[in-house]
Amino acid sequence: MNQKLPQPRTSILSLPEYVPGERQLDGILEPIKLSSNESNLGPSPNSLKAYSDALTNIHRYPDPD
Repeated sequence: MNQKLPQPRTSILSLPEYVPGERQLDGILEPIKLSSNESNLGPSPNSLKAYSDALTNIHRYPDPD
């Protein structure tokens, strides 16, 4: 079977490479950047439990009512 693989649009290939924001602050040797949905602590135990509890229905839309 000779199946053609999907290809990105050519316009995608000409986009500039993503460059993350700077991580430099005067007087701080290794600042931790938290502006990209990041956390130096990881997820909270409460959020892990909520995610675990929702796993059986996470593929479904919520009830609008």
